[in-house]
Amino acid sequence: MLFSFRPVLVLQLLGLLATVTAESFPNYTCAPEGAKFTKPVNLKESQYVLNVTRNLTNIINKAVNGSIVAGWVVPNASFSIAVVSMDSKKPLWEYHYRGNASTRGVKKIDGDTQYMIGSLSKLLSDMMIMRSGMNMYTPVTDYLPQLNVSTSKIKWNEITVASLAEHLSGIPANCMFLRCSG
Repeated sequence: MLFSFRPVLVLQLLGLLATVTAESFPNYTCAPEGAKFTKPVNLKESQYVLNVTRNLTNIINKAVNGSIVAGWVVPNASFSIAVVSMDSKKPLWEYHYRGNASTRGVKKIDGDTQYMIGSLSKLLSDMMIMRSGMNMYTPVTDYLPQLNVSTSKIKWNEITVASLAEHLSGIPANCMFLRCSG
């Protein structure tokens, strides 16, 4: 278990996330079952949001300082979490942590810190490719001919869009740092 959550806090957080997430899908045509709610506005000053984010901050602080079991090696971890709304240009809440044993990368983490987001971006890129109508079984070199070079360690002309999307192409992780394309 990552955190020892209190059920009320979990329900509060889920309620906040459902409210904030609902705004992200304004063109969703399937009406939800149950009561209809008005669009939340001015969430930044909402006492409900303030209470939930204060509790979330306390729980993460306890995990980071060792008061509760974190579920990860705290000194090695660096992360940022934010709750956002379409109602505001700035995040409703942010939490940034840089583990003291995390020696690579920036010395200070804030809302402008860039992360290698890896797995999360896979879902978004795969969905975009599938909705584009692109032929998934076409070699990637049909779309990116600059990869088809004789000095490349990878036979890009044998790798399809589908194998990339399924993560079965055989390309090593962080290939761009290994100079795999020539």
